[in-house]
Amino acid sequence: MIKASSVKPNIIADTKQTLPRRLLLSVLPLVLVPLLVAGGLGYTISRNRGREAELKRVRKDGIDISLATESIFKGKQDIIEVVRQSPEILALFAKSKETVASQGLNKLNLSKPENLEALEKRFDGLHQLETNPEINTYLKRLLRTDGLAEIFITDRNGFTLAAGEPTSDFVQSDEKWWQAANSNGSFIDEPEFDESAQQSVVATARKIYDPAGLESLGVVKMAIKTDFFQKELARFVQKEMVDGEQIQLIDSKSGNVVTTITKEKLKTETKAKQQLLGGKKIQQISQQVVKANLGGFDYDGLEAFKQNLSRIGGFELVGDLDITALGGSGQAEAQVKQVKNRQDKGHRDTKYRINGVLIKLGDRYYSLTAVRGTDLVAVSSEEARIVNAAGQESLNVFIGSSLILSILGSFFVLLLARNLAQPLVELTKTAEEVAEGKLDLRVDGQGTVETRTLATAFNRLLDEVQGLLGKQEKLAAEQGRQRDELEGDIMQLMDDVSDASEGDLTVRAQLSATDVGIVADLFNSIIENLRNTAMQVKTSSGQVGMSLDVNAEGIRSLATQAIAEANSLRQTMQSVEEVSMSIQTVANNADQASKLTDETYASVQDGSEYMDKTVDSILNLRSTVGETAKKIKRLGESAQKISQTVSLIDEIALKTNLLAVNASVEAARAGELGQGFTAVAEQVGALAEQSASATKEIAQIVSAIQAETQEVVGAIETGTAQVVDSTQLVESTKQRLTQVLQKSAQINQLMRSISESTTAQTAAADVVTNQVKSATVESEQRAKASEQMAQAIQDTAEIARSLQESVAQFKVADTADLADAAPSIDVQAAAVEEGTQAAV
Repeated sequence: MIKASSVKPNIIADTKQTLPRRLLLSVLPLVLVPLLVAGGLGYTISRNRGREAELKRVRKDGIDISLATESIFKGKQDIIEVVRQSPEILALFAKSKETVASQGLNKLNLSKPENLEALEKRFDGLHQLETNPEINTYLKRLLRTDGLAEIFITDRNGFTLAAGEPTSDFVQSDEKWWQAANSNGSFIDEPEFDESAQQSVVATARKIYDPAGLESLGVVKMAIKTDFFQKELARFVQKEMVDGEQIQLIDSKSGNVVTTITKEKLKTETKAKQQLLGGKKIQQISQQVVKANLGGFDYDGLEAFKQNLSRIGGFELVGDLDITALGGSGQAEAQVKQVKNRQDKGHRDTKYRINGVLIKLGDRYYSLTAVRGTDLVAVSSEEARIVNAAGQESLNVFIGSSLILSILGSFFVLLLARNLAQPLVELTKTAEEVAEGKLDLRVDGQGTVETRTLATAFNRLLDEVQGLLGKQEKLAAEQGRQRDELEGDIMQLMDDVSDASEGDLTVRAQLSATDVGIVADLFNSIIENLRNTAMQVKTSSGQVGMSLDVNAEGIRSLATQAIAEANSLRQTMQSVEEVSMSIQTVANNADQASKLTDETYASVQDGSEYMDKTVDSILNLRSTVGETAKKIKRLGESAQKISQTVSLIDEIALKTNLLAVNASVEAARAGELGQGFTAVAEQVGALAEQSASATKEIAQIVSAIQAETQEVVGAIETGTAQVVDSTQLVESTKQRLTQVLQKSAQINQLMRSISESTTAQTAAADVVTNQVKSATVESEQRAKASEQMAQAIQDTAEIARSLQESVAQFKVADTADLADAAPSIDVQAAAVEEGTQAAV
């Protein structure tokens, strides 16, 4: 019967390499990698689309503000057109024309300041050519209903005819806005702060003609309130704005901000101007956009515009330019790309107008769009982080979907791995139990065709193993019977040769026809060879004994002489070493004394140098003290002069006070006419008293300075005397140090001579010591060689004795000869041992 092994086998000890785990690690990446790649691509595409959509929205807000501003100005220009068509206004122009001609106002040269000033004085008051209450009321009504801060009408000479509110002057022809509108037909001024309205306004002016459009009638000016701008502009974009976005309407020339719009609130310019977001660079780019908005650019002009922007630098141009083709069809930017890519001559003849640009400056994106016909630019900006975060919801959907699909894929892969591995796990557990000795177990086929086939093959294997085990038991029984027969033959052989273990070499083993008979024959041959060897050993041991007897006396004499010579040389070496150590001690002491003498000499030299420096320092101190005493004396003389000056100031103060008293008396006599002079006299008197008080304080301070100066002079003189005494004492000390320095030099020379002599003696002693050591070493080596030789002879005797005793144990034919030879060897060995011990 087969017994289970005591050591439990573990077929699946490495749990990290199980089939489910391997399937999971192999199949799961094939499922997750495509999902992650698809999610990453979707993330990138969504992020880019979201960013582009957000930038498009920012650009749209800027365009909307630009169009809204343009619409506001157009609406105000329409008001001017309505005013122009009014019969009352036309009648006003006709009447004013007659008045100007009748009074000859159109013949005045208003470029001369005196004519202009005289004309302003003439029409001071309402500053109008004639009073027109009805028209003024009409204009004033417009101010309340249309968000205007100012509106007035001038004739073609620049004279004010009517106004909603009184104007500051009568003649307007010298104003910039009037000259520009009269020359160009219309004008929009840069934002200005209106002191009366306490807010910023934007002025616009337009030249008007008669109904036939042939004759110029004059110029109408309006000032639009910025809060009106805010309300109108906010209606377009504020609901669609996001946190972090800001829209500013700016004047490109001055960089002033007309209005600022955010999602939370509106800002209007007050005396403290609003800050232009982006600073100077945004203003510079705005100026380039306003110039480019005039139109008439071909393809080369567009490239020149981009080069002008690149010269400003410090920002990144994002996307395409906002361009309109003048008189062309289709998308302007597409045409520009065709011109660039295909060199299309037809498109090269097209003219373009640049409406705006999109840039990235710092951590914000800016969309700059020009307001046509003005110097205004709509700047829409948003933080870069908000733009980059656009489309985050889509990104979250992609990320969530990817995670869910990854989890589901992992679950299904794990389930599949478990279903595939379960039959194999069962088979593995059964194999472990079989390995423990349970051969009657069988595996039930389940799972796939492959696992069922594997289970059937495993069951067949167990059947084969059980059959082989039966055959093995029969073979073991046959081997037991043969082993018993072999054991009997071996016992007989042991009985035959047992006496050989006690030294009997005459025994012989009984031969047989079995394998043990071969061993017996081999044993008989060995015993015969061993008997011959024993006989030869007995003969050799006798010869060794004779040789030891001959050499024992000579070895004893040699060992005695070597040991005596070694003892004598050892005593001599000890004496030489003691002398050498004594000389070395003297040399070391002399060397230390020489070093101390050198150090003492160096210290004395340093002391002499420091003493020289001390003398020089005391002499310099003496000179400095003398100079200080002179300066202190001069300070006393200066204080004396200050005292004299103070006395003079005091006298002036007394006279000034007296003069003030006399002035007060004269002012009192003058009555009311002298009251003002009386106040002046009182102030002069008070000033005189203050001067007198100040001069007294100065006099006291100067007296204190003089007293302290005298004390300092006395102290300095005493110090000077002490310095002289110190100089004499230091000079005496210096002489003594010079003598010490000379004596130290002599002692130093003597110590060097002693050190050199002891060094030479030490070297000679070392040479003698080395020679004695060499002789001692050679003698000791000879003594050791003699000892080793004596020990070798003794060991040889021991070996001979041991060999003789070992051979004596064996039983051979000529036992009498072995007994006769043994005493001779023992005697010789004892003699050698005795001689060796005596020599040592």
